[in-house]
Amino acid sequence: MAEVPLVVENYPLRATAALVAPSGRKQRFEVIYCGSLGLHQRLDAIIRSIPQWPVHADLVLIGNDTTPICQQLKVLTTDMELTKRVHFLGWMDRPTAELRLAHADLGIALLASELEQWRTALGASNKRYQFMKARLPQIGDTNPGVPELLEGIGACVDAATHDPSEIAALVNAYATDPARCADEGARAFARHQETYNYEQVFGRLQDRIAVW
Repeated sequence: MAEVPLVVENYPLRATAALVAPSGRKQRFEVIYCGSLGLHQRLDAIIRSIPQWPVHADLVLIGNDTTPICQQLKVLTTDMELTKRVHFLGWMDRPTAELRLAHADLGIALLASELEQWRTALGASNKRYQFMKARLPQIGDTNPGVPELLEGIGACVDAATHDPSEIAALVNAYATDPARCADEGARAFARHQETYNYEQVFGRLQDRIAVW
């Protein structure tokens, strides 16, 4: 090749201001996930960790909840008597989902490390950037590129195990420290504005076209 290929990442559109969450006082601490609802996303491990969370913390899931795999997650939720703490909201269009993310307190996104395409994806997951846009700190894992991406705006669990106890320890750390959530969330939004937005990355394509 004459030059290195240009990659235009699929970042969200840049927000001109922080998303405004729905009004009303919220009594519960919300950990939120959006995307495919399945076992590869280690949602089973997240659900199994909930009994070790603070009693005021809930899990909110946005995505298609009608699939057979999601039904397994719903059965697990019922078997663990967590139906009042795990909320399956179903599919939402992007603007509605973004506002719902902004209403939460903490994002979470894990990926099974045994799948090679994710082991080498270098943290590429749209939801991580949507969390930044929603001003959320987030929990990720140690798959390649993720710890570096989340430095200063999140924390990571070991991708080799996705141990529910380790997940719970991080949820507890955030749920009991509102100042940390606010600080990391503000840094995440600033990072979205400065770097991880479509307008920023599309500028590189415009520069390349200008050279041609």
